[in-house]
Amino acid sequence: MKKVPYAIYMAKGVELYGADKTKWKFECIQCHHVQTQQDFTDAGIADADTLAHFSCIGRFVKGVGCD
Repeated sequence: MKKVPYAIYMAKGVELYGADKTKWKFECIQCHHVQTQQDFTDAGIADADTLAHFSCIGRFVKGVGCD
């Protein structure tokens, strides 16, 4: 496993996906639903800035993704 310092990881993310991190897309590894941090925020889910990266939105919103 390759370790990448957080600052370098975030800089690469901005380079690839843009400065607005709420629009970065993440795919659920189980159901392949694609979601953004903004999707979590729009659904009223607290801690959207941490959950969107590793939790399927289906855990919190019925009928979307998986649980």
